[in-house]
Amino acid sequence: MKTILSIYECGEFHDLGKSFTGIKSAEEAVRLWESIPACNLNGIKAINICTEDDNGEEIEDFEVIYGGAMHLEMLKYYPETRKNVEAVRYMKELQTLIPNLRVEGKMPCISDDIEKAPARHRQHR
Repeated sequence: MKTILSIYECGEFHDLGKSFTGIKSAEEAVRLWESIPACNLNGIKAINICTEDDNGEEIEDFEVIYGGAMHLEMLKYYPETRKNVEAVRYMKELQTLIPNLRVEGKMPCISDDIEKAPARHRQHR
């Protein structure tokens, strides 16, 4: 599985305005996101976390930042993103890199989503 970031000048209609996809670092994503003027007429800028399978097919596309807010409460609808270690790392980095970011909801705990394997007992010979 691959996890990448996308930036959209218009979070609602991605084809409206500039878009940047395939970004592999939070620093680059924030730089591009900040380059979009806040007063643009095309919409509200957004940062998405996209998970893809090994064939490049999209699994989930989670809009983590819309305008000036990080919408973690929406993660309940994105199970693959919520349990993805790299996606959670991106969320934490974005929180650190964007000053005055309003955070709605709480950061996921990866261990909450991982099913615990049944305990296996050693076989004595």
